Amino acid sequence: MLRGVAFSCFLLAAALLNTSARAADDLHMCIYENGDVAIEACNRAINSGRYQGIDLANAYINRAAELIRKKQYDRAITDTNVAIKLFPQSTLAYTNRGRAYQMKGDLKRAYSDFTVAIGHDRENPAAYINRASVREQQGDRQGAIADLKRAIASKPRKGKFVNVEGDFKRAK
Repeated sequence: MLRGVAFSCFLLAAALLNTSARAADDLHMCIYENGDVAIEACNRAINSGRYQGIDLANAYINRAAELIRKKQYDRAITDTNVAIKLFPQSTLAYTNRGRAYQMKGDLKRAYSDFTVAIGHDRENPAAYINRASVREQQGDRQGAIADLKRAIASKPRKGKFVNVEGDFKRAK
């Protein structure tokens, strides 16, 4: 009888550890994978109820980035709105939302979001490059050049959604 209880406790503990590890893996996959795999992992992480604050915001931010790649701009904007409520200082959330607005043709909102992102992190080359693109679309060539010069002078970044070499080639 005692063996049966011990074995049942062992199985329960193993199941709890497995569930906990899978949830942690979901957030990791959400952040570091791409495409539908990342979106599904983000969905599980968001719906798990295990995350809050910056961790939950990052799940929304990363899902939004993947949705932008799939041209699902309205869904991406909805996700970034949630992320911004959870983590108002997130440069990446504003940059993602700005990119979604830009792709929808709402240049005024895109410009505003890129400017807020720059306000949160003045050394963010992606925000400057994206704002330069909007400025060029608006006919502000001098403003675009100024933003590109600032992007070139900023600190390079590495990460899933940062193509440092590509960004700097675009800026030059």
